[in-house]
Amino acid sequence: MSCINEVYDKLKNEVLSSKKRLCLRLNEEGDNLSSFRSTIDNWKTVLDISNKHGSDQQCLVELNKILAQKTTTEEKIKEAMESMRNIEVTFKLGSDINEFKNDATKCFGSLQINESLVMRTMSKEKRMHIDLHTANIVVLKTLEFDKGSTVSGLFIGDHSLLLTSSSTQALLKYDQSGNFISKLQLTIAPRDITAMGNSIKVAVSSPYTTIYIIDSIDMIILQTIQLDQMCVYGISYVNDSQFIVAYSGKLAWVDATTGTIVKDKRTKGNTCFVHAINDNEYIYAEGSDMVSLTVNDFNKFTYTTQNKIFARGIDIDFKGNIYIAGNGREDGKIHQITNSGELVRKIPVYPFGLTRPWIIRFKKDSNILLITCSISGKAVVCEIA
Repeated sequence: MSCINEVYDKLKNEVLSSKKRLCLRLNEEGDNLSSFRSTIDNWKTVLDISNKHGSDQQCLVELNKILAQKTTTEEKIKEAMESMRNIEVTFKLGSDINEFKNDATKCFGSLQINESLVMRTMSKEKRMHIDLHTANIVVLKTLEFDKGSTVSGLFIGDHSLLLTSSSTQALLKYDQSGNFISKLQLTIAPRDITAMGNSIKVAVSSPYTTIYIIDSIDMIILQTIQLDQMCVYGISYVNDSQFIVAYSGKLAWVDATTGTIVKDKRTKGNTCFVHAINDNEYIYAEGSDMVSLTVNDFNKFTYTTQNKIFARGIDIDFKGNIYIAGNGREDGKIHQITNSGELVRKIPVYPFGLTRPWIIRFKKDSNILLITCSISGKAVVCEIA
């Protein structure tokens, strides 16, 4: 009994100590932000008094004093905002009973404190002022997987990130800071994932003939669809009744309930992924060096490269620019092109800790994006700013 009380006291002290450290830190950060607010409130008060009771000259003098401090204060606020972190405290259960003799508290588990950059949602007005053709891409969070594992993913709402892992044959769920939440084990290695409109449902493809319809909140399989005589790799949601799927040199429009192929189309080469804007407008790779946009059965453009880029994931940002993951050994870049097929820039991924990009996905109406890698076993959540 005394041993149990000792363990209890140690765990309790550890929790209280961690809580005290975090509270002190949060109070310091809160005081820092409060000081900025006090400064701005003081400026407003001075200007209001000068405007009501002072002369024009006095107003000008006070305004010049504020302007002299404005730039420095803005830089300090920006620095404080960029240093903000999400802090999550979790308890990891112990797994080694042999540790009980050496340290009983370790046997039961330990507290873990995880920090990550805050993914701030930028207002529409601010987003529209970003020059996406020249803006920098900053890594907010790096996630580690098995090397060589192909990972697809997407953002669900404002708070969740779903990733498919081929090596573990699972769908993994993370919060907005990149912290692991839950796992859904699948019987077949998943290859791609698409959101089904604004619902909580997502569709996950496998390299065989199976599509899983999954509840992204409860992480349960709602339905398993078997395709009609066609394997599937990439998948993109069109509407409540159809997906467009890609495999080898073929695209197919598939009934979302029965798996029946409604129509299909041969491409000019290997096509792993497709991005559907709607059922009559879609972007897809054709072989090793071409990416095409088709609208109402007519080719709007074909983007052609000198090197073999082996295009994989394709997505569109909130201004209509198109992004292509160049997975080729001689490429390893994100190709950013306009909606008319003109090259804007090639973005190297090695500064992000990646080698050959596999998937690129944007958070809806946001400057936040996900990039995965087929070699390094890493995925990064980034911000264009």
